[in-house]
Amino acid sequence: MSSMWFILAACTESSFVALDSPPEQVGDGFGEPTSPASDATALAAPDQDLGHLAVWPADVDLTVAPGCPATRTLTLTNTGGVPVQVTSIDHRFGDAYTVDGPALPLVLGAGQQASVTVAFEGADPGDYDGQINVYADDVLSVHRADQHVHVGAVGPRSERFVQGPFDGVDVVLTLDETASMGGTRGALAAQFPAFVDAMAASGVDWRMAVVTGDDGCANEGVLSPERAGLYSAFAGAARVSAGNTNYGYGDYGAEGWLAEAGLTLARNALDQARPGACNQDLLGGDALTAVITVSDERDQSALPWDVLVDQIQQRRPASVMHAIAGDVPDGCAHASAGRGYAEATSATSGLFLSVCDYDRAFAWRTLADVLVAQVSDPQLSFPLAAGAPSDGSLVVTVDGVVVESWAYDWTRNAVVFDVPPPPHAVVLVTYADAGTCGG
Repeated sequence: MSSMWFILAACTESSFVALDSPPEQVGDGFGEPTSPASDATALAAPDQDLGHLAVWPADVDLTVAPGCPATRTLTLTNTGGVPVQVTSIDHRFGDAYTVDGPALPLVLGAGQQASVTVAFEGADPGDYDGQINVYADDVLSVHRADQHVHVGAVGPRSERFVQGPFDGVDVVLTLDETASMGGTRGALAAQFPAFVDAMAASGVDWRMAVVTGDDGCANEGVLSPERAGLYSAFAGAARVSAGNTNYGYGDYGAEGWLAEAGLTLARNALDQARPGACNQDLLGGDALTAVITVSDERDQSALPWDVLVDQIQQRRPASVMHAIAGDVPDGCAHASAGRGYAEATSATSGLFLSVCDYDRAFAWRTLADVLVAQVSDPQLSFPLAAGAPSDGSLVVTVDGVVVESWAYDWTRNAVVFDVPPPPHAVVLVTYADAGTCGG
């Protein structure tokens, strides 16, 4: 295995220096990567006169086929109010990597940016991991980002589908209530009628639990199409005040420990769906359960995403994960990559939408269209979320039994059955992803 280390240090020398061994690991005290959006939020209140260097993306994670190139650009941004100085770049890479950085010493004024390019130029199959520690004379002193390149097939992957039709849909919507998500919560509230209208046109019955608190109880109670003052109730559930008439920003909520642990919140919400509990008004029974997690951070649950998905499906076997989160693998200027959420949606054949895209009406309509299709129609074709499977790697089961009455359609990257699986059947497709070239 090869490791790649890239250090930006506030030292006296101004040159690229190759290290013989990885530097001692350092971090922000919590082992968490940072991003321009989250760092800027953290610094805004204490002191705008402090310099602050943000390194983005916080995580780089990609798969390429053997021999394929890949390039990622790290953006350094001074999000503080005074200049930040960077005086050297130390790095230790394997032969597969090259680095192109700015002339040093480097001083970034308030709001200024610089770029460093890390190029992966192809290698034998394997995993190439690295940690990036960025040092500067700013308020945080050190910043961390992680990198992972996998060369070759990824496998095995498993994608789970649940066959329709269903008697309606229970939506469990978990919202990140931290301050940086105020604009997103406000926009979702403003465009919520797009979802209501699309569901009404379909005739599909639905219930919704909007959850931000650690206990999993729905804010404003479980919502339904018959709810009086439905739009105002959703705005309140999304923590958008009644006085905020344009819904430009949500209020800064008194978030709990699980504010950025959307999958844990969803599990807790389903625990509260039992008779006599706070979410008992969800449909249950033969309804499909659609978990929708919304955040600008990766899932920060204590348990891994696959364990939580399994726990959710133990409570509701007919469940699918959807997400509105940061682009994978790099995120964007105001959101970290939605790791955990991305894997959960892929594993359950859900929908992953970008929180970096501001068209929330489109997001609501798209989610409604997907839910209606999943609830209403028995499926013959089950599209795979990743790249083309490796030859001979596909295994398909229906309710735990291996079946062979299907074909792989490479034009749609889908498993197509000869006859539809029975209603509510669980279709599990396991395969190795062959990997693709990509930058």
